[in-house]
Amino acid sequence: APQKCAHGVCLLFWKDQRLICVIAIMRTATQGNLSLAEMNLLQQLYPQFQTGLYRLRSLEREHSLRMDLEDFL
Repeated sequence: APQKCAHGVCLLFWKDQRLICVIAIMRTATQGNLSLAEMNLLQQLYPQFQTGLYRLRSLEREHSLRMDLEDFL
C-alpha cells in the first residue's frame, strides 16, 4: 500500500457468493476523498470492470485447458 494514504475506496467483485477480485483506489490527503462525480463514474464503470474480469477468467481457463491438453499429448 502506498505511504500516506488518507482516503480510499474498494471495488469488490463477486461470483457465486465468492469474492474474486478487489480493486483498491487509494489517495493522499492532498488528493482528498473521491468526489460524488468520481464515485458516480466508478459506479458506471463497475460493469465494464466486471466484464473484463470475466473475460480474463475465461481466457485463463482456455489457456489452462490448452496447457493440459498439450501435456496429455
